[in-house]
Amino acid sequence: EDDWYAVKPLADGREFRRPQPTWGVDKHGIITPTAKRPLNLALPGRANRGNAAQAIAAAVAGFGVALDKAIAAAESIDDVAGRYSTIHWRGREIRLLLAKNPAGWQEALSMVDRSADGLVIATNGQVADGIDMSWLWDVKFEGFNGLSVKAAGERGTDLAVRLVYADISHELIPDPLDALAACPEGRIEVLANYTAFRDLKKALSKEATNA
Repeated sequence: EDDWYAVKPLADGREFRRPQPTWGVDKHGIITPTAKRPLNLALPGRANRGNAAQAIAAAVAGFGVALDKAIAAAESIDDVAGRYSTIHWRGREIRLLLAKNPAGWQEALSMVDRSADGLVIATNGQVADGIDMSWLWDVKFEGFNGLSVKAAGERGTDLAVRLVYADISHELIPDPLDALAACPEGRIEVLANYTAFRDLKKALSKEATNA
């Protein structure tokens, strides 16, 4: 929970224990040194609540920004460099999620809307992503049965193998745009690693510009 400590004392006899924080955040709101306030973010997920709480605390405690103003600023953000943005494409409402490492993937997977009409997972293995794809086995992909899942990207085959072992019914379509086109019309979730996210966002934006 929220009381973490070392069983053995430090070499000088002191206790190594988590300090009691003056700021905090939970699913209901942000806890300040003097009050608890609602926090209604446009961004999904626990990680973003934690990030927002730290940003608000820094703005208020470090820079003297009024609490109401800091909370309002955090609540106004609905995408970060394209992450969490929604693009309309060929009858589909596509929401883009980015993940860069196993911890980030696990958090992003928790943000996927299980009621969506489809899910495209795209993985590349370029230098910026990490060429070694063994990290796929550190991510818990189980639990997406019932969604129309497409495995895509330059390393989509590696992903497809992982999904087989996760017992997730899926279809391997290497080109992410083709994978999206194979999804039913409606709300589609896209989860991609760095270069796959970058390239797909660019391709979707280009088609939207030319439409």
